[in-house]
Amino acid sequence: MKEEPKIRITYTDLQDPAVDETIARIQKEVTASDKQAENPSPKPNLAARDRKWFYLFIAVLVCLLVAWGMMSLIHYLSSPRDQYIQIGTSKYLLSKATQTFLEIQNESDYKKTRSVLIIEEPHFSIEGQISLYHGLIQFFKDNPSLINRTVFLSEGLPSYQSVSVLPLVDAEPAPDDSLIRKVLATFLIPGYISYAWKYQQKIPVAGIEDDTLYQLSGKLWVETQENKVDKEAFYLWKRTVVARNQRISKTLIEKTTSFENPLLFVGGLHIMKLDKKDFGNAESGNSGNSLHLNEAHSLEGFPNLGIYDFLKKNRIGYTFLTPKPNRKETLREMEKNVERYVGLFKSQQNGDYNLYLKQFYSSGKIFKGVTVRPSTEAAAAYVTSLKKNDEGEHPDKSHYH
Repeated sequence: MKEEPKIRITYTDLQDPAVDETIARIQKEVTASDKQAENPSPKPNLAARDRKWFYLFIAVLVCLLVAWGMMSLIHYLSSPRDQYIQIGTSKYLLSKATQTFLEIQNESDYKKTRSVLIIEEPHFSIEGQISLYHGLIQFFKDNPSLINRTVFLSEGLPSYQSVSVLPLVDAEPAPDDSLIRKVLATFLIPGYISYAWKYQQKIPVAGIEDDTLYQLSGKLWVETQENKVDKEAFYLWKRTVVARNQRISKTLIEKTTSFENPLLFVGGLHIMKLDKKDFGNAESGNSGNSLHLNEAHSLEGFPNLGIYDFLKKNRIGYTFLTPKPNRKETLREMEKNVERYVGLFKSQQNGDYNLYLKQFYSSGKIFKGVTVRPSTEAAAAYVTSLKKNDEGEHPDKSHYH
């Protein structure tokens, strides 16, 4: 059997620096281990750690509660609340319920002896017209004493004309909201006339326009839509808007002497005057363009004033409300609205709604928008045809005039 080799350590080996270093390191480690055994490290304090997480939870919870409180406060301050507005010389309720359909856009900021109510006529939006209709229902429900002291002042109608809802009442004396929506979608009547038709409270509907200026305004507006590059027509059209303000304001002010609530329905562009740049462009015209030279001359002498300026001069205040559509229309829907609005203007100018209304029967579509010159006769003919359709008869399309 082979013997294992024996290891011999000599004195010389013990003097090796490497050995000395190893022995010193081992001694150091043993000493450190002994000290740790004599003084063990403290165990973690679980209670302190739990308190730290508890305090952090409380802090987060407080932050969330503060944020929720701020959001609730902002919502409260921005939400509609019952308030009173001046009409005539008295205060009337503009309830929270009314403001879900009609919101305050602005109010007069000057000294006044009386006030009027103005509501924007949302030309291009059927949802806006529906909101206008429902807003009036709630407003007069809250203020029934105003019904017999109100006149509806209608944009688009000459100041010497009025509109009767009797043709609509004869066609359907008890319209439901579904029928009203269909008729509003033809653009032939706005929301306030649908209210007069539905409730038949004998509120008169009167015109406010200088008919010559209105016809010119309609003509130029159609041109701006059919020829987008015709900037002169665009500026002249805006010039007709402020020119029309003179007769509109005069009629409104006159009606305050006989009605507590001469309720004006008009586009928002009429409230304030044009900015200086737009007015300057419109006033200068283009003498080289014979198509617009006559129009430019016919607008000379009309001041750049909004309804605001005329009312302020006569110390009559106002509250201006805007319908709140139930939903926001898409860009494509808005483009279609303008397209349909142009077609209706042309039918209106020709005095024949026949071709226009045929589209509703041929396509079955409901379009958005409304004319600024209501026609209860054409709307009544449409109602009659709808009823014949429901009864299975072929609608007569020859009498929409």
